Formats: sequence, C-alpha cells, structure tokens
Amino acid sequence: MPFLVRKILKDESIEHIENITNTDYLHQSADVPTTEFRTKHSALSTYMINDLNELDRAVLAIATTSSKLSSMEFIILDTEILNTIGLKYEQTYPGMEIPYEEMQDFHYDIVNVNIENLSKCLEAYKKTMERDNNMSIYLVDYAEGKIKDLVKTAIRQKKFNVEKVPADLNKAIRKLQKELNEIPSGTL
Repeated sequence: MPFLVRKILKDESIEHIENITNTDYLHQSADVPTTEFRTKHSALSTYMINDLNELDRAVLAIATTSSKLSSMEFIILDTEILNTIGLKYEQTYPGMEIPYEEMQDFHYDIVNVNIENLSKCLEAYKKTMERDNNMSIYLVDYAEGKIKDLVKTAIRQKKFNVEKVPADLNKAIRKLQKELNEIPSGTL
C-alpha cells in the first residue's frame, strides 16, 4: 500500500494525540483539529510515495514549496489506515508548479474534510502513532541541514527547476547554488 506524507506541527499535536485514551474521536479536544488539520477547500495536502525509501522525495517537494528551508516534522500515513476509517484521498494539482518536478504528479489531497472527518483525521494520526512505538518510522524529523542537502543533491542531479522556486525561497536556494559552485566536483 502507498503512503501519504504530510508536514506536521509535531510538538503540540503529537503529544496531545499520544495522550488520547478514549477512542471516541468525535468527543476529543478541538486543539489538534483546529491547528494540525488546517484545510483549504476542505482538503489536506500530502504527497504520495510507494514505500518508505521514497520519503526524501516527498520531503523535498514539501520543503521547497514552503516559506523557508528549516527543520520540519512529517507524518507518513498508510493509505490502508485511511481506507479502513473512511478518509478519501485523490490526486490533485498542488496549487503551483513545484521546483522538484518529478513529484508534481504525486500531490494528493485528503478530500471532503468536514467536521466529522476531522475526527477521522485524528484517528488516522493516532493509529499511525500506535504502529510506531519509537516515533521514528512514521513520524520523522528532518533537520534543516538535511533538507538543504536534499535540495543541493536535486540541483546537482538537475532534478530541480530553480525557476519554479517560490519567491520566499529564492534567496535560500541561490545561496545553496552558490555553495554548490564553490565545492570541488565529486566531493558532495
């Protein structure tokens, strides 16, 4: 089964979800749904990967469409969980042409997110966390340096279209390009 990768606000939301003992997700605190599950057009943005070895690709797509390159946390949702609890997802346009072009067609939204489905999102996160006792397989942190290294590698491999970089990231991406030009060939 494929996975959907989503950026999360790990510290606050994950701690709250960890402490849920009552599986009546409709009657949980609204803290997580009102912060973690911010929707646009009743949809939650994700990128699809076929296996966990492709995680860097999704991280690169998400990071390079963000407002800055910084440390980020991600949740990897097994589509089997989503299917079981009745959350729908579909391939969608990510709202922009993304710099990491090979991921353009792997943008998926969790769709039809209404009040009831917010509780299902909470359930999906909780079930994902229960599968990940060490919080290191389906909940992962990417340090700023690692994200920048992913960008550099994509630039070097000519898999990154600098022309599609959001305005907020232009300066950071130019700096990474300059660093690449200063490194002797074959050392990165």
